[in-house]
Amino acid sequence: MFQLIVAVISIALVAALAIASIFYGGDAFTKSSTKAQVTTLINQGQQIAGAAALFKTDNGYAPTDIEADLVNGDIQYLANLPTGTKSTSGNWEISGDATRIAVVPTAAADLCGADSGGDEYCTDGNGGAGQAYFEFAL
Repeated sequence: MFQLIVAVISIALVAALAIASIFYGGDAFTKSSTKAQVTTLINQGQQIAGAAALFKTDNGYAPTDIEADLVNGDIQYLANLPTGTKSTSGNWEISGDATRIAVVPTAAADLCGADSGGDEYCTDGNGGAGQAYFEFAL
C-alpha cells in the first residue's frame, strides 16, 4: 500500500512539473521557433547567393531567375528551389537589377525583430510603409 501511495505522489509531482514548464517556459519555446525559422532563411539565402556567385563566375553575368538559371539550367547550381519557411509568403526572388535576393515575411511573423537574430538581414523595401524584406546582396 505504501508503494502505491509513493507512486501516485510521484506521478502527481511529475505532472505538476510538466505543466509548470509548459506554462512558464512557453515563451522560450516560441522564441526558439522564430530563431529556427530565421536560421533556415539565413542558410537558404547564403546557398542562393553562393550559387548565384558561381553562376556569375561561369557565365559572366548575374542570374535573373533562381529556378531557370540556378536549378533547371545547363549546370545545376542548386539541387532544388528553396521555399522559405511557414512564416514567409512566396519564394525567394531575384531583384530586377540582379543585385539582391529576397523573400517577404508574413505580417504575423516577427522575423525582423531584434530578439529573432534576423534584424541585420531585414530591410524596409516599401519606403517606410512597413513591408519588410528578408534579403541578401548578390
